[in-house]
Amino acid sequence: MRKKLEILAPAGSPEALRAAVENGADSVYLGGKEFSARKYASNFNREEIAKAVEYCHIRGVNVYVTVNTLIRNNEMERVLEFLLFLYNIGVDAVIVQDLGLIKAVKKILPDFTLHVSTQATVLNSSGVSFLKNWGIKRVILARELSFQEIKKIKEKTEAELEVFAHGALCFSFSGQCLMSSLIGGRSGNRGRCAQPCRLPYTLVDRCTGEVFKDFENFYFLSTRDLNLIYHIPELVKAGVSAIKIEGRMKRPEYVAVVVGIYRKVLDRYYKNPDKFCVSDEEYEQLAQIFNRDFTTGFFTGDPKPAFMSYSRPNNRGIFLGRITSIDKKRKLIYVNLRTHLSKGDGIEIWVTDEGRKGLIVKELYLEGRPVKEAPRDSTVEIPVPSMDGVRAGDRIFKTSDAELLSKAKETYTSPKNFKKIPLEIFAEVRVGKPLVLKGTDADGNSAVVETSFKAEKAVKRPLTEEFIREQLDRLGNTPFALEKFQCILDGQSIIPVSEINRARRELVSSLEQIRRSKKLPKPLGYEEFRKNLQEVLNISKGFTEGKAKNHNKLLPKISIAVSDLEGIKTSIKTGADRIYIGGEQFGKKGMTIEDIKRAVEMCHENDVEIYCALHRIWLEKEQDKIKEFVEKTLIYEPTGYTAGNYGSINLLKQYGVKNIHADYSLNVFNDQTITALLDSGVASYTLSLELSFKDLKEFKTISSAAECVAHGALPLMVSQFCFLG
Repeated sequence: MRKKLEILAPAGSPEALRAAVENGADSVYLGGKEFSARKYASNFNREEIAKAVEYCHIRGVNVYVTVNTLIRNNEMERVLEFLLFLYNIGVDAVIVQDLGLIKAVKKILPDFTLHVSTQATVLNSSGVSFLKNWGIKRVILARELSFQEIKKIKEKTEAELEVFAHGALCFSFSGQCLMSSLIGGRSGNRGRCAQPCRLPYTLVDRCTGEVFKDFENFYFLSTRDLNLIYHIPELVKAGVSAIKIEGRMKRPEYVAVVVGIYRKVLDRYYKNPDKFCVSDEEYEQLAQIFNRDFTTGFFTGDPKPAFMSYSRPNNRGIFLGRITSIDKKRKLIYVNLRTHLSKGDGIEIWVTDEGRKGLIVKELYLEGRPVKEAPRDSTVEIPVPSMDGVRAGDRIFKTSDAELLSKAKETYTSPKNFKKIPLEIFAEVRVGKPLVLKGTDADGNSAVVETSFKAEKAVKRPLTEEFIREQLDRLGNTPFALEKFQCILDGQSIIPVSEINRARRELVSSLEQIRRSKKLPKPLGYEEFRKNLQEVLNISKGFTEGKAKNHNKLLPKISIAVSDLEGIKTSIKTGADRIYIGGEQFGKKGMTIEDIKRAVEMCHENDVEIYCALHRIWLEKEQDKIKEFVEKTLIYEPTGYTAGNYGSINLLKQYGVKNIHADYSLNVFNDQTITALLDSGVASYTLSLELSFKDLKEFKTISSAAECVAHGALPLMVSQFCFLG
């Protein structure tokens, strides 16, 4: 029987973690202070991670820790020691991007569950199969895949798949964006993205320098927020294991609202799939808590312009209404409300000439009377401190709802609202014997405690079942709630209340310990870890001439990527050692199969290597075209092929290709990744564009199999969406 769909919630802080758990998350993902792709979230230190794991495991919630950045060679030892800590405290899985880290973990901590991040740019079933061969339990797919593609990947691989369902989107394929890194020195692959896609840009004619006046300070790269709440049925039918809610940079109230609504809607679907629905109130609350407008992304097909939020890069709230009239003397605006409004709500006036005016509603009037709140369709008066630029007809958006935020906060701060684990307690009291309590939780875990104090014969009032139940039901700050109580009394016994309370606390503590310990692995000792670690880090020992020919001391060769036959002729004439053809040729038509045939002949005649490049990005729906390209070009016997994603490596191996070149899009950042690629059948590779000269000097395995990009235009983003189109 297929497991139910898992709701995976973001936890950027301990408060957000509680908000996620108390609102129904099945799992949470969080980051440590280092090696996390959200470096600027609050994140967790080691003590906080340990407490988070304990809190979640007692409540039956999984914890996944993000270690999803690229790892430098000089960081590998530190990150593996961090992973040892995570393993020993019982973290359920680690989310990773770096193939080298995967290789090292499988050697040192083979039982540790790994999930591969969307940063690894997994786009197709072939890529999922590649990672399954590395022992990966779950793959987090690229956000550009459709429902049909996800469904097909699941059918082909039977792997655990995770997809994003709600929150911010990137304009570029995750893991393939270099814009923040190369422009601002803050690498998205290292968790330090400066979010350049949320900045305004101006459209300029490249040839003439002419500025398009209608497109000055335009948010060309700012996407809307993903919202798949209406598509819960398709997500279940696609067979995915988990839906992920984005938001480790968001406030806890956001996590509480979004997780709570997805929980209710998913449970409603499972209860009655034929009558699935999402209420208007639920959708409005999702919009109210945060939105840049919503999109279904590529899940339902090409979103066209509905993918983008061109007018603004941040929260827009929900439309409140237009200003019907103004009273400049009294500094009042009159608004016919499209939704309810209360004192304490945040609003934003979209002033025609002056941009945006934000304020908190401190006073609110209905028909001249002060009110705390006003209903939809009423006309209210709102005092505005500054009327500069404000006009009748201006739009107003409600950017925060005080009541929604207050109720959301109560879900994770007020014990009376906490989710509870049903508990059944059996008690037995007899004269001359200790009080015995047996507790069994909803998962079948049991514990028995007894007091050292023995019950005495009562002089006046012996214990009653009601009294004992009342004492045992005092579980307010615990994760349990008394659901069923049974008691055996001899009708003569008495025992101090303090002893009953002590026994109750011991019972709760024992059950908590049982629930915690069920998730703990057999710990790995530090000495054994250090021994395995040294074997992994001493990588040059196993690095032989057989794995990388012509080790080191040869003069560098020159490789050139070209897009037409004239370029090939020129490259041969000017001394190229290797030529790359094919792949994406932005703005160019590309080469035909006949052109490739001629190119291979020319290179063979001149003793020049020639590699056919597969598309750096190809989705599941494009797999047949990629196969067709390989099959048609293999007969011409090119020197090799270039792979830009894990799916390409796996596919080329299936065709028996010996010389596979791993392109820079595979983010080779350390020695471990090099050896992992060589173990996977790769013969040569291009190092990451983000490595410095200092980083390069720290490699132990670089040989003539390695390339560095030395010259040319670098694509800063690769996107499935074309705003010019």
